[in-house]
Amino acid sequence: MAKLWLAGLTALDLVANFVFMLGCISPGTKDLALYRVNATELAVGLQKLAFNDSRPADELLHPDLPVHWYWGMSAIPQFQLNLTPSFHCICDIYATKDETRCRRTFPPTQNILTIVEESLRDRLGSNQEQAIRNVVSTWNSTLNNISPSMLRDKEAKFAAQSKASAALVIIAVVFDFAILILALAFLSGRVDPRVYLAPFASGLLAVGAGTLAVLSMNDGVHGAVPSGENGGAGIIILFVGAALSLISCIGSASDKARLSIEEIGFLGERYIFKLFESEISDWTYEKWTSHLRENDGHPAFLEPEWKYADFTYHDHSGKMREVLRQLGVHVMPNWSNTATYHLEVKSTLGECDAAPMIVSQYQKDKMEDLDYDCDNVYILIRVFNAKRKRPGVRYFPNPWSLGLRGKLYFAQQNSDGKYPVWAKC
Repeated sequence: MAKLWLAGLTALDLVANFVFMLGCISPGTKDLALYRVNATELAVGLQKLAFNDSRPADELLHPDLPVHWYWGMSAIPQFQLNLTPSFHCICDIYATKDETRCRRTFPPTQNILTIVEESLRDRLGSNQEQAIRNVVSTWNSTLNNISPSMLRDKEAKFAAQSKASAALVIIAVVFDFAILILALAFLSGRVDPRVYLAPFASGLLAVGAGTLAVLSMNDGVHGAVPSGENGGAGIIILFVGAALSLISCIGSASDKARLSIEEIGFLGERYIFKLFESEISDWTYEKWTSHLRENDGHPAFLEPEWKYADFTYHDHSGKMREVLRQLGVHVMPNWSNTATYHLEVKSTLGECDAAPMIVSQYQKDKMEDLDYDCDNVYILIRVFNAKRKRPGVRYFPNPWSLGLRGKLYFAQQNSDGKYPVWAKC
């Protein structure tokens, strides 16, 4: 279950990272932008900053300039003939209905003159070169009254932070792909707990990318004038994806704890399987009626596991009676030579009586139903010191009767519906 949790949240994080990289890649994805600026507010703010008054900014505005500029982190490289990858894009949003023009740039730019010029050139074409130069010249005069060196420093910081943000997202996507493949590959088996460090690393990378994207706003035109614009959907989606990746680690941690319990159970079951395999010729993996047999490389057990003990063996000649007698088990005289044996294994890393054996309601009912049934023998097996080379084993045939005689103690049912059974070893 936790592996499904990990795979599901990783897939959602992967989608979030892709969405972040698709911002402004085309007019259809403009709403996934990282941030935007209103052209009129920018012009008014720059005019006021340059001349310290509130003169109108009509000279800076032009009817062919957009209403808004949208910035997106298009971290999906598009290699042109000059082999330059495009990691940034800008969309021009016009007042005309459904008119949006997007273009990619590398390196990422917040150079206001470049943005103004490219917007006009993209809409007017090359036949309006003089008109474009006039508008750009007006903007240039205004900017020269502010602080060209300060603006250049901001532009350089913006470019560096944007490229770093895009790089982190790309690395996070690679991590997510690897996590998803591993989670699906080990869906029905054991997985190295160290794999669960990957979603944590992916989440941190996404947080770093989002943080750099937010910081880059302060070094863009947002930092030059108070435009009143905040981060867009792209940044929010990126942080949501990072949160999902980090949350998946919680499920992974619980899976690691659960896996430890499962591992202990597997150690005991495998030991019993190998023990009887060496003594009984027709003892095969098919007698191992537990999902844990798959951890030993056997085909999965596909029947409803709760209906079965860990091992189910139908004897044909009384061989199991002989083997059990050799193991020191008290064999009942009335057990049939063709009895079916139901072996339920309970494992612990400690001593035999250091912790209770936990049985389900169905297991408890089956112990009672099969008590002294000569054709169905139920044996509770305690494997202790399970990680040692030679674990200890205690056999409790007819456990229900042993409970009635005080050899086993069935405690009250827990809140999870299971019964602790204490053994006198």
